[in-house]
Amino acid sequence: MNNLLKSLNSAVIIFLALTTVILTSGCSGKEEKQPNILFAIADDWSWPHAGIAGAKGIETPAFDRVATEGVLFTNAYCSAPSCTPSRGAVLTGQYHWRLEEGGNLWSTLQKKFVSYPEILENNGYYTGYTGKGWSPGIIEKGGREQNPAGKAFKKLKNESPGHISDIDYAGNFREFLKSRPSDQPFCFWYGSYEPHLPYDKDIGLKSGKNPEDALVPPCLPDNETVRLNILDYYFEIEWYDRHLEEMIAALEETGELENTIIICTSDNGMPFPRCKSNMYDFGTRMPLAIRWGTKVKGGRVVAEFVSLTDLSPTILEAAGLDIPDQTTGKSLMNILLSEKSDQVDNERNHVLLGKERHAWVRKGGLGYPMRAIRTKDFLYIINFEPDRWPAGDPKGYESSDPKRPYGDIDNSPTKRFMMENKEDPVVNKLYQLAFLKRPSEELYDLKKDPGQLKNVAGLPDYQKDREKLRKQLLDELIETDDPRIMGKGDMFDKYPYYNKGFEPEMYFDSLAIYIAQGTMAGEVTENSVILQSRLTKSEKVQNEDIMGKEGIARFEIDTLPDFSHPVYSSWKLANSDNDFIIKVKVKNLKPATRYFYRLEYGITGTYTKYGEVNSFTTLPGKNSEKEVSLVIVTGMNYSRFHYGINGTRENPGTRMYTGQNKNLGYPALATIAQMKPDYFIGTGDNVYYDYPKQNRARTKEEMRHKWHEQFAQPGYIELFSNVGTYWEKDDHDYRFNDCDTTGTEEPGHTLGKQIFLEQVPVVDPDSPKAKTYRTYRLNKNLQIWFTEGRDYRSPNSMSDGPDKSLWGKEQFAWLKKTLLKSDAIFKILISPTPLVGPDDSYKTDNHTNINGFRYERDQFFFWLKENGFIGNNFFIACGDRHWQYHSIDPSGIEEFSCGALVDANSRAGRLPGDPESTDPEATIKQPYVQGEGEESGGFLHVKVYVNEDIPTLHLTYNDEKGTVLYQIEKLSK
Repeated sequence: MNNLLKSLNSAVIIFLALTTVILTSGCSGKEEKQPNILFAIADDWSWPHAGIAGAKGIETPAFDRVATEGVLFTNAYCSAPSCTPSRGAVLTGQYHWRLEEGGNLWSTLQKKFVSYPEILENNGYYTGYTGKGWSPGIIEKGGREQNPAGKAFKKLKNESPGHISDIDYAGNFREFLKSRPSDQPFCFWYGSYEPHLPYDKDIGLKSGKNPEDALVPPCLPDNETVRLNILDYYFEIEWYDRHLEEMIAALEETGELENTIIICTSDNGMPFPRCKSNMYDFGTRMPLAIRWGTKVKGGRVVAEFVSLTDLSPTILEAAGLDIPDQTTGKSLMNILLSEKSDQVDNERNHVLLGKERHAWVRKGGLGYPMRAIRTKDFLYIINFEPDRWPAGDPKGYESSDPKRPYGDIDNSPTKRFMMENKEDPVVNKLYQLAFLKRPSEELYDLKKDPGQLKNVAGLPDYQKDREKLRKQLLDELIETDDPRIMGKGDMFDKYPYYNKGFEPEMYFDSLAIYIAQGTMAGEVTENSVILQSRLTKSEKVQNEDIMGKEGIARFEIDTLPDFSHPVYSSWKLANSDNDFIIKVKVKNLKPATRYFYRLEYGITGTYTKYGEVNSFTTLPGKNSEKEVSLVIVTGMNYSRFHYGINGTRENPGTRMYTGQNKNLGYPALATIAQMKPDYFIGTGDNVYYDYPKQNRARTKEEMRHKWHEQFAQPGYIELFSNVGTYWEKDDHDYRFNDCDTTGTEEPGHTLGKQIFLEQVPVVDPDSPKAKTYRTYRLNKNLQIWFTEGRDYRSPNSMSDGPDKSLWGKEQFAWLKKTLLKSDAIFKILISPTPLVGPDDSYKTDNHTNINGFRYERDQFFFWLKENGFIGNNFFIACGDRHWQYHSIDPSGIEEFSCGALVDANSRAGRLPGDPESTDPEATIKQPYVQGEGEESGGFLHVKVYVNEDIPTLHLTYNDEKGTVLYQIEKLSK
C-alpha cells in the first residue's frame, strides 16, 4: 500500500504525458473580459481517488480533463475536515477558526464574513449555486437571507439511485446560464451531495466495479467489507464527475469555456474511520484541479502546499478585484500563470489545518479541538483536549441518533466491521488509532510512514523536529488570531448546534459561573506578579451589581499562549469572606519576559473551564536598557461619567457622557489600550465611595459594589488583559473626600484599608501586613517610588510643624534611604497627592496646602537639594488633582499631575498667582497647565528609552481621545 501511495506522482506524470491537450491562444486585440467562475466542490472526497491520480476502479473524466487542460495540485488541503467550517473557509478565504461559530459544523456564518460570490455579485457578477452550498447550518442566524454561495438553483430534478441526491445539478446549471444577462460574467457554485454517506450497499459492485481495484487507505482493514464500501464511495464520486462533465459541455455549447475558470475540489476527506474529521491526509488532502482556457498552460502538475482558503483570493485577483484585508489565504495566480511544473513557489512548503466541534457527539456538546501543520516530511498535530474521545463518546450524543457511538465517524459498513471485530489482532491496532483516545501531540515521519500510523512525537530522535514544528504552528496560529491559542477556544463549545435544535448553552447554563470582571496582573517585578480575578454568578451587571459565586480556581501561566509548559498556582477557594476574589502571587519568573496567563475555574473540581488568555511583561531590571512605558491616571469617577455632576441614575446631572460606546466605559481606557503601554498606574481615587453624594458607600458591601461596577466595564477588562498594574489609594477609595484616619464617619480607617487591599493586587495575599509604600527598578535607567498617603498620616486638623506628618517617620526614612541607594538615571516619585501644586488654598489635605503638611514637604525638598537630587533627573508624578499640569517649584523640583481620567471629573486648575491658590505670590512656574476652558479627561504617558546612546525620559499628556496636549523630553545628565 505504501508503495502505491509513493507511486502516485509518477502515475500522474505518465497520464498527463499521454493526454495533454495542446491549446492555441485566443484572438488578440480584444478587450479582456472578466472571467466566469465554475466552482465544483464534492462532499467528502479524498485525494488520490481519481483516474488521473492512478486510482483503479474509478473513472473521473471531467476532473481529469480539467487537470490535463489546466493545473493539477497534488498537495491541496482543506482548512478543516468538516463540511460547514471547510466551506466557510473556502468561501471567505479565511481559516475556519477565524469565523466564530462558522468554525463548527451545523452553525451559521455571520454576515460580516463576506464570501467571494458576494464580493463578485457586488461588482457586477451574476451568481448562483446548486446542490450543497455553504452548509449545513442556518444562514438566517448569521443575518443573511441568501446562501453565501449565491442564489439557489435547485428546481430541476432527475432520477437517481437510492441515497444519491435527485437534484439535477447539470440541468440547474443550464437554467442558470439561460437566466444570466448576456453582458454579465457569472460565478456558479456546483456542490454535489456526493460522495457523502449513506450509500446504497454494493451499488459500486453492481455497477461492474472490481473489489480488487479499491484503494484501501493504510488506516483501514483491507478486506472485502471495506473494499465493497470503497467501491460504493467511488460510484458516488463518479456521479459528481458526470454532472461536471455535462456542465463543461454546456460551457462549450455557449462559447463560454475559454473564458471560464473551472475549479474542482472537495470540502473534506472520505467519510471513513480516521479519515474525515481527522488531521490525517485521508481527511484533509483534497483533489484540486484548475483550468482557465489558454490563460493557464495545461498539462502541469505542481507540488506546492495549497490551502483551500487560497481559492477565494485567487478568484478575486483573476476578476481584477481587491482582496479583503482579513483574508488569510494567498492567491494562486502566480502558480497558474507560470509555465513551470513541480515547485513554482518555494514559500509554499506547508499548510495549517484544524478542527473544532464536528457533530454533537460528546456530553455537553464538546468538540475535539485540533491544530496541525503538514510539511513535505512531517505531519504534526496538537490535540488540545486529549481526555476527550476524538471520534465522539462511546455512548453517542448525536441529536439525530442518540444511540450512535463514536459519532464523529459516519455510520458505514467499515465502521461497523471495525467495532465488531476490534478484538481481532489485525483490526485492533487500527481500531485503537481511529476510535480511542490520543496523546496531546502527534508527529508522523512521512518518509518512513506515509500512511501516518506511527506516532513518533515522544521519541528522542524527533524532539528537535517536534519542537520546531510546534513553534512554527503556534507562531502562525497567533498571527492568524486563532481563539483556541489565545485562550478563547471554549467559545467553540458554547456556540449553538442547529441540527435538531441542540444547543450547548443548555449544558453550560448549569455551570453558571463566570469571571465578569476579567483578570488582572499587579505588582509586576523582575521575577514575580500578583494575579487576580473574581468568580461571579453572571457575565455582566445585573440589578446594578455583579454577585459573586462560590467556587475554586487557579492560575495557569506560561511563556507561550498555548500553555504547553505551564506553571500552576495552587487551587484557591472563592467565597463571601474574600468577596469571591482569587488572588495569588506567582514567583520565580524571568526578567523582561512576556507571560501569558488564564484562570481555570469552576464550581467544583469535577468540571472547570478557562478564562481568556491575558498577558503581562516582567520588569527588565537594572541590567537592561529595554524601553519601558507606563500610563499614570487618577480620578476614575464612575458616577460623574455615567450620571453627570450631581446626578443620579434617575436624575442625570451635567457633563454626563452620552456617546454610543458608553457601555464600554471611559473612552480613555480604549485610548490607552491602543497605545499598548507596559504598565498602568492608578494613583488613587480609583473608585469614589462618596459619589453620588445621595448614595454614598459606607458598609463593606456598598464599598465592594463600587469596585464591581468599575471593573466590570469592558474597557478595563480589555486594557488589563495585556498590561501590568500598580495601585495606590487616596481619599475617595479609602473613606471619603480629604479624610484622615480619625473620626467616626463611615467607612472607618480599618475597613477602608481592608477593602482596598482586597479589591486590587497590591500586596501578597499571604502577607496581608506588607507595606503599601514600595519602590521598583524598572530598568537600568528608571526607578519609581510609590508612597502611602493615608495610613500613617497625622490628623489633617493638627497644626503644621515638626510633629505633623503625612508619610509617617518610618516611611519618610525609607524614602530617603532608598533614594540614596538608587543609581538609576531617572527617579520618579509617584504620589497620590501633590507636593508642588498649586492647589486650592482652603484645603488641609496634602503637602501643598498651607495648613496641611508643608513642613514635611519643605524638609523633604531641603533634603533633596542637600543630596544633589534637584536638577539631576528626579521628578514627582502625582494624582488627586483634577487637572493636568507641569509645575516647577522655586527649589527647582518638577512635578507632573496626571489629571482626571474621566472628562466629567476634570476641572480648570488653580494657577500661580491666584489668591485662592496655595501660591498667591506666583513663585511656581508652569510650562503647562489646563486652565479655564481647557479642562479635559486624560492621562500622563511616560516612556524611558535610549536614543543615540542617550537615556531619555519622554513625558506626554494626552486627552481621553489620545490627542497630545503637551510633551517634554528629559535627557540623562
